[in-house]
Amino acid sequence: EQVVIYNLANQKIFMDLLDVVDSDLVIEASTDSFIGFENLKLKALLNNEPLEIEETYRYAHTKYFGISTHKRYTFRLTIPIEHLAAHNAISFFLVYNDIELPLKMIATTYNAKIDTRVRSGYWILNNTFMARYQKKNKGLSIDTSSKFEHFKQELRLLKNMFFNKSYRSREMMFFRIVYWITHPFMKKKIIWLTYDKLYKGGDCGEYLYRYMCTRKDYVTPAYVINRDSPDYKRLKKEGYHPLAYGSLKHRLYYVNSSVVFTTHGGVHSFNAFTNKQVSFIEDLLHHDVACIQHGLTVQQLAFNSNRLFNNMKRYYC
Repeated sequence: EQVVIYNLANQKIFMDLLDVVDSDLVIEASTDSFIGFENLKLKALLNNEPLEIEETYRYAHTKYFGISTHKRYTFRLTIPIEHLAAHNAISFFLVYNDIELPLKMIATTYNAKIDTRVRSGYWILNNTFMARYQKKNKGLSIDTSSKFEHFKQELRLLKNMFFNKSYRSREMMFFRIVYWITHPFMKKKIIWLTYDKLYKGGDCGEYLYRYMCTRKDYVTPAYVINRDSPDYKRLKKEGYHPLAYGSLKHRLYYVNSSVVFTTHGGVHSFNAFTNKQVSFIEDLLHHDVACIQHGLTVQQLAFNSNRLFNNMKRYYC
C-alpha cells in the first residue's frame, strides 16, 4: 500500500516582503522545504525570462513547544525597476525532470504590501507601477498605472472591504477614507514616531522623543503612550504633546510616519492595529523601522527579532 507523504500540488510560495530599495524591487519569499526538495528546482520568471534566486538562510522555523519541526527555504529576488515594462508578470514554478508545476502565491504578513485574502488589494510602487495578484494567485502582475487607474482600484478595494463576505472590514474602509482625506496635509510632515511600554514612559523612547523635540526644524516627533498613564499626564504638564494610544490621531501619524523607532517586536500592534486590520492598510505603510533596545535581550526572541518580522532597517543597542 502506498502512502502519500507530500503532494507537490499543495506547494506554495509565501510572499514575505515587497519593498523598493534604492532603484530595485526586492521580493523576499519562502517555500516549504521537505524530504527530496533538494532534487527539485525552484524557478522564478519575469515575463517568461528567468530571474536569479538568491538563497537568504534567514530565520523561518516552524516550532511546537519550542522544538523546531522544519525550516522553510528562504530566498530573495532583486529586480531593477528600470527593467520593468508596461505590463509585467512574476510567476514561480517547481521543476521536476521536465515537469513544471506552477506555484500559488500566499501573502499574509503586513510587510508583503498586499494581503492575498484582501480582494482587490494593490500596492503602488515608485509612483509609477501598480502591483496586484493575478487570478487564483498564480502570479504577481506589475503594470504602469495612472492616477485615474489608482483611483478606480481604490474604489474597487473599498467596495470589497464593505461588501465582501469572506474577508472584509468596514471599520478599516472608513479609516482608509479618512486617510485619503487627510493625507495631502499629513504628507508634508516628516514624522518620526516612537514609544516605550504603552503603560509607562521614562525609557529609550521618551528620551529619543525629548531629543527629537529639539530638532523640530527637521522632523515632527511623536511619542505614543496610554492616555490613562501617569507619564502621559506628566509629559503634558512638562509641555510635551504625546499621542494617546489608539486615538485616530495616533493611527494617522503611524500610517503617515517616515521612521518608527520601536522597542518591541509587533510594530503595528503597538500602533493600535490588529493583524487583520493592518492587512487592509499595509500598502499605505512606507516607514522604515529601527529598533532601540531597552536593554539586553534575555528571552528567546528569534521569531520576532528576525529582520523581516518588521522589515527592520537598523538595530541600536
